[in-house]
Parts: sequence; structure tokens; C-alpha cells
Amino acid sequence: MPKTRTSIREVPLPDMLKPIIKALIKKNIENKLKFGEFYLNNNLIFCKENGDYIDNKKLNRHLKAALNMAGIKSDIHYHSLRHIFITNFLSKDINPSTVMDLVGHTDIKMTMLVYSEINKDKNKKEYEKINFVFD
Repeated sequence: MPKTRTSIREVPLPDMLKPIIKALIKKNIENKLKFGEFYLNNNLIFCKENGDYIDNKKLNRHLKAALNMAGIKSDIHYHSLRHIFITNFLSKDINPSTVMDLVGHTDIKMTMLVYSEINKDKNKKEYEKINFVFD
């Protein structure tokens, strides 16, 4: 069940992910045929082999394993990926209202208050431009 009404929305999918998603959908169709009437058709892309929902704890374990394999020593949880996503978008000068829409915030203040910390280094560089305004 979605957290809020805005949790159900269209989000653009980067081209690099399209073949991965298509492969997952194909695998789910194969599993549906394999499990037959025992397949839990929840219309999910990310699911267990039998179509059931994935346990949140298992997602975090997979993420930690992937981080370890990549040599990343960090205590990142699955929900941290949302924060990383938003931080990256804002740091790449994506319009904050676009970011707000993508992540389902109903108020731009929420997007900017929670993630304004990320722009401190960027702001320093912008402030340095003041030195050149009077040249």
C-alpha cells in the first residue's frame, strides 16, 4: 500500500535501465509460467521468484553485500538510496521543482529543507564569484 496519494506517480526511466527492467519483466513472466496457479500475481517488477513481495530486510542485506563487494565501507540502508538520488539530482543543478515532483514531495520547502545541506560546498564556489563582480 502506498504511503501517500503522491506515492503513485510516473517517474522517467533512464535509458540505461530499460534493458534491465525488460529482463526482469521477462523473468517474472517465465516464473509465472513455472509456478502456474501458485504464482502470486501482484503485478510487481521487483519480487520474489513466486511473485510475492520482497522483505525489506532482505533488500538491505543484498545492498550491504553489494557495497562490500564494491569495497564500500558504509552503513547505507536501502532508504538511503532515495536521499542519494535526491542529493545527486540537486547537486547536478536539476530544477528543485522537478526533483520535488520526481520524489513525490508536495511542498518545495520539504525538498529544499531536507537536502539543502548538500549545497554548502557548491554555495562556497558561488560565493567566491562575488570577488569577481567588481573587477
